[in-house]
Formats: sequence, C-alpha cells, structure tokens
Amino acid sequence: MPPALTGNIAPWLSAGVLLVAGTALVCIPEYVMTIMLFLPALYCIFASRTRGILRYVVAFFPVSLGLIPAFIEGAFSYLIIITCGLLMWKMLKRNLPGMSVFIPTIVSSLIFVAIIAVYSYKSGATINQTVTLWVKTTMDNFLKQYSTVLNPSDLSSFSISRPSIEAGIVKLFPSLTVIGTAMVMWFNLVIASKLALKTNLSQWGCPDWVIIIFIAASVSSLVPNKEIHMIGLNLLLVVSIAYFFQGLSVVVFMFDAMKIWTGWRMFFYLLIITQMYIMIMAILLGLFDNWFYFRKRIKIKGDHT
Repeated sequence: MPPALTGNIAPWLSAGVLLVAGTALVCIPEYVMTIMLFLPALYCIFASRTRGILRYVVAFFPVSLGLIPAFIEGAFSYLIIITCGLLMWKMLKRNLPGMSVFIPTIVSSLIFVAIIAVYSYKSGATINQTVTLWVKTTMDNFLKQYSTVLNPSDLSSFSISRPSIEAGIVKLFPSLTVIGTAMVMWFNLVIASKLALKTNLSQWGCPDWVIIIFIAASVSSLVPNKEIHMIGLNLLLVVSIAYFFQGLSVVVFMFDAMKIWTGWRMFFYLLIITQMYIMIMAILLGLFDNWFYFRKRIKIKGDHT
C-alpha cells in the first residue's frame, strides 16, 4: 500500500503544503512570488514521500483552477513551475543532479521566449521592442518603489546611467534569463538534495566538451561583428554559470573535508553569491577544476591514509 495511505502523517502533510502553495500561486500570485521560487523543491519533497498516481493528481490539481477565467494566467504559471519540479524529480531519481538543473532551466527558458514571441506577434512589435518595453517598465516600477528610499544624489546618478543600464539588460536578456532560472533551480536542487533524495552535490562537474563551447563563446565575444559578438557574449555568460556551479561544488567538497561548521558555510556561501569578484573566482575555480581536479588533491580532515 502506498505510504500516503498507511497512516504516516508526513505524506499527507507534504501533500497539503503543496496544494496550499499551488492554489495560492494560481489565485493570488502577486502575494506569493517567493513560494513560486521554491515550488520545484517542494514537489521533490512531496514526491519522495508518496508513490504512484497520487504524485501527479496532487501536483496538477491546482491547474484545474485555470478553468476559472480569472485564474488562467496563474494556472499557466503554476503549470510551468510544477513541470520543472517534476523534471527535477525525474533527474534526481536517476542520480543526474546536473540534468535536474539543466533540463528545467532550458524548458522554462524556451517557454518564456515563446511567450515573448507570441506577445510580440500579437502586438505587432519585434521581440527586441517587447523586451525593451518590459525592461523600461521594470525600471519605472523600481524607481517608483525606491524613490523615497534613495537620496537625491543616488537618484540623479541612476537617472544619468539608466539608458546604458537598460541597453545592457536588453543586450544580455537571453543569458540573464537563463542564468536567473538556473540559479533558482540550483537553490531548489540544494534543498531537494537535503530533504528529498540525498544527493552528493560536492561531485558536481561539467562534461569535458563544455570547455569547447566556453572557448568558442569567448572568441565570438571578441569579434567586431555586432550579432556574433552579442551571441558569443550571451553564450559565454550561460556557460560561465555552469562553471560557477562546479566551483561551488569544489568549495562544498573542501568544507566537507575540513568539517567546517554550518554557520560559517552559510556565511561564505552568501559572500560567494553576493560579491562579484568572489563569484568570478568561483567560476575560475570550476573552470580550472577540469584540468587540476582539485577535489582529488584536497585531504579530508582526520584521514591519515
């Protein structure tokens, strides 16, 4: 008999939490955006405690609320996110942590691009014009929200540099979309690896052939041709995030080997993801790990063999 029907409260509790979170995301998405970010991990936790068709019935039940016109957009957003959770769970069951980030990232990014393309077609605008308008609207909302917090000199500096900031975001929009999604999926993987399926993330590594893409993207980003330069630069940033994850896995392995206290780990992880220069160092660490195999050179504390 499935564990969800044996009297064990954990499956019912995880199912209830998933249903409440999913329903809230469909009905009031503007108030529960934070929940949305962790829904894939929540699904993995739920799936690890149940079996059979119940995993799908509970997970996809909130989508049925999309039959109500007011909830169509929320139901569609939920469908995309819960599908990412399902893909992550499938890859984790096969012990493929890399694919559990890569596949949901690619799927959700392609859907997002498709939505922009459809919206652009219906509005009679180009994709670039649609992205530019979205960036401008986002900047306007940012200023409206923080205008009372920022001092006049900061607001003046931001207003002067705003055109170049917006142009840069539009230029790197493809890679920023993929990187943002990949980071969210990585955090979900970290949670799921601890609370759903025990997965050793300290052994994360990019396939050797990724270095070919990295080199090609680096060369392309230096080409004077505008289109080739833009494609190369975006591709370089996407590949760099893969090596960033590999660099993080080296750091995790080192902390495990040195038996670093959890509090200190959280502090250093926060530094890595918030400080640009440290993030670049993590990318380089992941890149050079392909040649130097740092994890084989790190001695485990207490191991005298």
